[in-house]
Amino acid sequence: LVLQSSVGDTRMMTFINYSGNQQGLLRSQLEQIPAGVGELARLKVFTSVDERLCVNMYSFEKPGAQGSITKGEGALSLAAGQHILSFAEDLKASNSDAGLPWSPLFESASLTAHIENSPADYVKNSSPRSFLQQMILFNDVS
Repeated sequence: LVLQSSVGDTRMMTFINYSGNQQGLLRSQLEQIPAGVGELARLKVFTSVDERLCVNMYSFEKPGAQGSITKGEGALSLAAGQHILSFAEDLKASNSDAGLPWSPLFESASLTAHIENSPADYVKNSSPRSFLQQMILFNDVS
């Protein structure tokens, strides 16, 4: 079963599969997606505990879409991220790890650049600790 919806420049496709969690399922679903639907922006994968039901939700965007979930929003993101900058300053000053060790990535200049390159809603809705942890992971893979 495939459900489709569109909101603005974002198109979502949800695949519901009752045949179980099988190897190659994501690949076969990706092959069913029509060309020109947009850039893959997000994929959420859900599998039931007994692995009989799989629900995979794909979100696509037109390249360069306004308000993109993958596009940084500069000053708007920075305004939304003041709680993250404050947390990083407190983390550095306190010399306690608060569940997160200090990293040079958390210096004001690099943290500000990362916040400006992130969507404002993501910045606003992230806890400071989670945002910094995800920043470390992002830096590791980029």
